[in-house]
Amino acid sequence: AGYATLALRNAHPAEGAGVTDVALDLSDLNALRRIIADFRPDAVIHAAALTSVDACEKDEDWARFLAADVATALIEATAEKRARLLYVSTDQLWDGVSSMTPEAAPPQPINAYGRSKQAGEAATLAAGARAVVVRTNFFGDGPARRRSFSDWIADALDAGRPIQGFVDSHFTPIALAHLAPAMRRVIDRRIDGVLHMAGGERISKYEFARRVAERHGFDPAGIAPARMADAGLAARRPPDMSLATARFARLLGRPAPSVADGLQTLRRRGPRTAADSEPKAHV
Repeated sequence: AGYATLALRNAHPAEGAGVTDVALDLSDLNALRRIIADFRPDAVIHAAALTSVDACEKDEDWARFLAADVATALIEATAEKRARLLYVSTDQLWDGVSSMTPEAAPPQPINAYGRSKQAGEAATLAAGARAVVVRTNFFGDGPARRRSFSDWIADALDAGRPIQGFVDSHFTPIALAHLAPAMRRVIDRRIDGVLHMAGGERISKYEFARRVAERHGFDPAGIAPARMADAGLAARRPPDMSLATARFARLLGRPAPSVADGLQTLRRRGPRTAADSEPKAHV
């Protein structure tokens, strides 16, 4: 049976059939508690966050509020019905020295974004057996107002903008088309604790951008190699964000999806011949 869905959002209406859309300023935790208590959900997905890594450095208090204080309010609002809680976390929780980090590795974030997500995890896991923390890094076809990483690459190539891809930044991306149904399975099966729901393939941002280009029919030579130290980024980034996915594979009953699997879920685009002169972008 399907769920009746309540979507709490800020500026942009939620999309999808059967979704009750409610505008909410998350700084008003009392309003959040009232709405959740009135709806009496069986499950709550907490995906709100300040996702700009550099912006988090400028306003770490707000990033932490969205990640942790909101999580605590959700726990309080669902205490009576003991709803399932799923917290969407990140792969930026460590210093990036090791590859394929397992769930049990103690977080040691090196930027404000990672610290805010670590606080959100701790707040969520305080709910005990009804809570699951999902660490992930996803891509896919997003709406025009909220482009994903793969959208951003394709948009730049489509507009003729040169892209510099980081050869010293590695991750394990998963397509949203694979992540979303797996999250539903996590809720239905009452999985708890920490779960790395990522792709099964470790890849550099540079190579990923080249493969996105190939998927859409663009020349991958339009992706130039670059290094993070030369990009002038405000926040430190872990060089290796790859996640071990053995627990996720057991849940799926098969290996975590590869990059090729994920790219097949993207709507293909055709290359344009005209190019513009906008500045280079880094990925």
